[in-house]
Amino acid sequence: MKILAIVILLSGMAAAQCTQATIGTNCNSPMNVSGSTADQSSVGLADNGAAPPAPAPSQYWLSIDHGTIRLSANGQPYALPGMPTNYVLTAQAGGTYSQNVGAGTTTYTAALAQIDMTLPQQVRLMISSSSSCPQCSIQAQYYNGTAWANLTNSITPTKSTIFVTAWTSFPSGANGDYAVRLAINNSGTTQATVGLHSAMLQFK
Repeated sequence: MKILAIVILLSGMAAAQCTQATIGTNCNSPMNVSGSTADQSSVGLADNGAAPPAPAPSQYWLSIDHGTIRLSANGQPYALPGMPTNYVLTAQAGGTYSQNVGAGTTTYTAALAQIDMTLPQQVRLMISSSSSCPQCSIQAQYYNGTAWANLTNSITPTKSTIFVTAWTSFPSGANGDYAVRLAINNSGTTQATVGLHSAMLQFK
């Protein structure tokens, strides 16, 4: 992540908190700022005890990466403000989503999610497989208004375990508010069954 100058405006800061100085204006802020030297990669904000805006902040770290602001709250991994880092496509509490796929065909789940993917730069797919289907592949797709297009790399569920694709850059045109589904392909010569405990998209 590259450091850029970040100006933070706190809605709870009133004009009475500011005084005119010889050069510029001094304001009392409910935050202390640290990590702003040239060799730092982010700017930290910590509560200094002054009256904060509501709701009261605790500690946040902001960085800018590829033109977007990234937020970390209380030491958690960086995420896009307002953007979910995990988005569940399907989950079966204590059970399994089972899908039969004909030989040499691709089956699609219903468009289970409408996701605003305007801001994220990278995406990956994570599945919890309940069975083995080595001739099958699972991939997330999005509808771009004209056709369905691949959003993530594919996963081959070779056993009952958790699989995760590598982080990949968003495909050209995928940054938008689109419906998302799973595409399940069977490259074998006989019908196959895919079983999933869950399937989740992750963004950053």
